Amino acid sequence: MAPASKRQKLGKQLAKSRQQEADDGTDASSCDENTPQPLSASSNRRNAPRDTTRAELARKDAEIHTLKTRVLELEREVQRVEDVEHELEALQGSYNALEEKRRQLYVEKRNLDKAKRRVEEDLREETRSHTKRVRRLENQLETQADASATTTHSLDAVIDDLRHQLVAQSATVRQLESELTSARAKIASHTIHIQSLQFSLKAKQDTITAVRQQLYAAEKREKTAKSSLAKLQKEYNRVRVWRPKEKGVFRPEWRALARDLVGAGVPLAKLRLVAESFARTVGVEIKGKFMSARTGARVIDEGGLLGELQNARELLDCDGFTEATDGTGYRGITYEGHHNTLRAPTYAPGVDDTDKSTWKVQTRFVNVTNSVSHTAEAQFRGIRKTAERLADLYNRSPFSAQDARIMDKDDYFRKKMGENRDHAADGKKAFKISAEYKKRIVFEDLGRKAIENEIFDDAEILLATLGVDDAQLCEYHQVGKEELQKMPADEIASLRRRIVERQFGERRFEFLTEDQKKNALTMVFGGCCAHKELNVVRIAYTHVNKFYADYGLARPVLLANKANDSILQLGTNENGLTGVDSAAIKKALDASTCGAIKLLQLMSSLLKNIERGYQLRTTMYMQREKKELYDLDESGEITSVSTNRIYTLIEEIVDAKTKSGQLNHVEKNVLKGLDCPATMTDSATTNPITMLRFDAERARLIELEKRIAELERLLAPLRSEHETIQAQLGAYTYPVLSLPHEITSEIFLQTLPDPPATPPLIGLNSPQNLLGICSQWRDIALATHGLWQTIHVPRVPSSSTQTPPAIRAWLSRSGNLPLSVAWDYLLGTAELLPALSEHRLRWRKLDLSLNADEIHQLSGPAPQLVQLYLSAWGSFSREPLPQFGPTPLLRSVGLSDVSYNAAALSWERLTELNIIGGDLTETLAVLKLATNLMHCRLELVTEGPVDLVQTSEGERTAVVLPHLETLILEGVAALAILTAFNLPVLRRLQVVRGQLLAKLAVLLGIKDLAGAGRGLKNEYAAVLGLSGTLDACFLSWCSHQ
Repeated sequence: MAPASKRQKLGKQLAKSRQQEADDGTDASSCDENTPQPLSASSNRRNAPRDTTRAELARKDAEIHTLKTRVLELEREVQRVEDVEHELEALQGSYNALEEKRRQLYVEKRNLDKAKRRVEEDLREETRSHTKRVRRLENQLETQADASATTTHSLDAVIDDLRHQLVAQSATVRQLESELTSARAKIASHTIHIQSLQFSLKAKQDTITAVRQQLYAAEKREKTAKSSLAKLQKEYNRVRVWRPKEKGVFRPEWRALARDLVGAGVPLAKLRLVAESFARTVGVEIKGKFMSARTGARVIDEGGLLGELQNARELLDCDGFTEATDGTGYRGITYEGHHNTLRAPTYAPGVDDTDKSTWKVQTRFVNVTNSVSHTAEAQFRGIRKTAERLADLYNRSPFSAQDARIMDKDDYFRKKMGENRDHAADGKKAFKISAEYKKRIVFEDLGRKAIENEIFDDAEILLATLGVDDAQLCEYHQVGKEELQKMPADEIASLRRRIVERQFGERRFEFLTEDQKKNALTMVFGGCCAHKELNVVRIAYTHVNKFYADYGLARPVLLANKANDSILQLGTNENGLTGVDSAAIKKALDASTCGAIKLLQLMSSLLKNIERGYQLRTTMYMQREKKELYDLDESGEITSVSTNRIYTLIEEIVDAKTKSGQLNHVEKNVLKGLDCPATMTDSATTNPITMLRFDAERARLIELEKRIAELERLLAPLRSEHETIQAQLGAYTYPVLSLPHEITSEIFLQTLPDPPATPPLIGLNSPQNLLGICSQWRDIALATHGLWQTIHVPRVPSSSTQTPPAIRAWLSRSGNLPLSVAWDYLLGTAELLPALSEHRLRWRKLDLSLNADEIHQLSGPAPQLVQLYLSAWGSFSREPLPQFGPTPLLRSVGLSDVSYNAAALSWERLTELNIIGGDLTETLAVLKLATNLMHCRLELVTEGPVDLVQTSEGERTAVVLPHLETLILEGVAALAILTAFNLPVLRRLQVVRGQLLAKLAVLLGIKDLAGAGRGLKNEYAAVLGLSGTLDACFLSWCSHQ
């Protein structure tokens, strides 16, 4: 066991003196308080003069002074002892190291000696073995020389014998070679004969195989034919007798046949005759009678009703449909047809009709009705009647009960999404009426739903109902007062309720989104384009006439009708029609036209006249001309660039007239137009053949453009592949350029220094140098955002113009990766802070030294911030910490000359904190929140001395840091604030510029606060040789901690 040091001896003496004083106190207190005391002692104490107290106080002051002097001496002694101990420990460590090294050298020397002796022994043994081997080889050489001489003589004799044998065998070989040649010739002939036999055998085998296959195929066809014949016989027996009825009812396919026959024009009374005649023609027998005319009529009605039910059912199931309506007149009666286009089931076999993904867009025939007038109102009334009829038919059918639903008469308009009509005034007006009616239905539905959901109060509904008068009822439902008075009360109440629903629906409609409003009121109008095309032609021809007037060109001859031509002939003077001022003539001029279009109209009206035979005559003429020109026996259109044929045709028509034999007015106008050069020029530009040729050329041009585009599309990947291969071949010049971009990018990232070191902004180690090697490396470097996510701006002069653009470019290249930014104090960095703030959402680490007036520009959200180090310069007052908002990832903070408070940051998440120039009160307030701190460094600013040890127990509040392992304190009053901490897991404590007395006192308390017990306190007290009074003070202070 090592001898006790001086410090331990002093500690033992101090402990022994404390134990003795405790024993003395115990003896004194053990006396009975009821034991009588001597009277003289008590009287002496009462009569003692007060000067004795003063003398005792002076004596105690002297003792205290002596103790302080003794403490100082002990401090110096302790310091000397510690220095000596440190020197001894250092010397002992050096001695131990040298001793260990000496032992290692001795062991190495012994090992080397052993190895040397072993090598020398091996060398001697190898030398002896080599000597023996040399001697053995010399003896073997002498023996082999004698044997070689004997062998040479024997070999010479053998060679002579072999020569004689060789001559004899050569003759034998020549004879055998001749025999071999003849044998080979025979073998070749035999081989050819064998091959021919093999080919013949193979051919015969193939023939046998083919015959067998044909025989097998014939047998198989025979079996198949027999089976097919049996099936056909069975099928023939089944189909040779037609049975239209099943259990007394005509089958669906026969009812469909009857409808098809009627649709093809077969009268109902002839259905039976047609069916029986056809059956006799095909050789079948109809079992029973075919349907009569009465049954056929019922089948037709049944098909119509089923078609309407199908329309109603598909309207209910579809999401929406469009309606096509048009009308025509026949013998003074207007007929209107209706078709609906919607997505409907295909009703194909094996298809699930309930699956809407199998539905296709189809057009359904609704009906054809006659109407007295073709006005917009009449058309709308007809559509409403159709919708009401479909709803009534469906509701009365079994389908309604089967589907468990009822079709409302307004469901037709609810599902209608658009209309296709003539692009005319009545068509647009009918569409407007229909769209307004749908809007009314939508409002009523919204209002009804709102009332049912009790969105509006009953009182409000009642007031709205009472506010509806008879005038509103008549206007809304378009009925007269007399008709309204004849209605039942419940029907009037229903009408009034619909008006109320419309009012509330309009209010609810305003709460819908724009998309919901558009979807609810969707109504598309598709007008017939033929009217527009005709209008375009008329407008274009009006501009053609204006073209003649603007450029002073000769206009085509006027082709007026007979009445207008008579008026114009009467008004013609020597100057023609120029200067004639007559209302009749002006009206005739305005009504008369000219040009190619007018000429074509006259020719068509003339040559298509079937009543006068013009059409037949034209057909015969065209057939004759086509036969002569093209040897074609047909009467279709003919290509002609000359007017002679038209002239010839009209002359033949005129010559064939049996009465007058003269040209009528239309024929004169046609010939007049053909004789007019301006009209024929106009006709050339509007010639259908020319237009067709132009259209063909345009179509060919479009086709060529499409083909070129297609070839360009096919050529694009080839060009891209060519460029890629060319780039790869170019990269082979430098093998490093052939590396995949991912590997090159990873190599670039490996050039960055390890954290926490950062790459410089400029210089040899900057990533900027990668941009100047080649274009490929530049592209890869710019695409590698990880190269640019860490930026460090060194201290440079304010006049440097390269730094701001370089920083902005660096920030833009980092992509969306988190940023680590560090720069020293720069003059004129205010312009860079906005650029840095634009990327605040990507801040991960900020290490900035800024002017105090610029710190506030950093305020704003920074959700990815992990490390924050701020230092303020240029201000005599500490700047407040910027507001960063929620920082859930913040773990390390360093502040220098920056003000802070408990609400500035998320202190509870911090694990590292460095504060320089902080306020003591602010620091203690935030440290109480930072319960997860593991490392802390403080350099606080205080006004006057800090003595937390003398603070009363009621005023002292411990700062508990349960995870703190490292604490570094700087400053004159650094150690004094240690009394405010409770640090249960502290491992490292570093104090700079503290007083020794305070150091010892606080260390005693800190060891107790750290949970290490009171041993160190007793050890230091024994070294100091403290008196009982001061020691008791330390014990009392430590117990409070």
